[in-house]
Amino acid sequence: MNDTVNRQVLLIEKPAGKLGPEHFKMSKGPVPEPKDGEALLRVRYISLDAANRAWMHGATYHGDGRRRHRRSSVVESAGACGR
Repeated sequence: MNDTVNRQVLLIEKPAGKLGPEHFKMSKGPVPEPKDGEALLRVRYISLDAANRAWMHGATYHGDGRRRHRRSSVVESAGACGR
């Protein structure tokens, strides 16, 4: 793996009122190496829309509180995932 940085936007507090920057934290760290059966993806685009607010609180009609749309490419894969 090269010296790429793993950047994450973390939700640190669920908003009771209006959602703002104070509810998030930027995090940087090393890019993990994929384990057997895993793939490392580079996310190019991610959608954030009004439904994300409901999903933060667990309310969803999809059955998954973390559902979102994104475009990504495979950087590296390991084991059965790479076949």
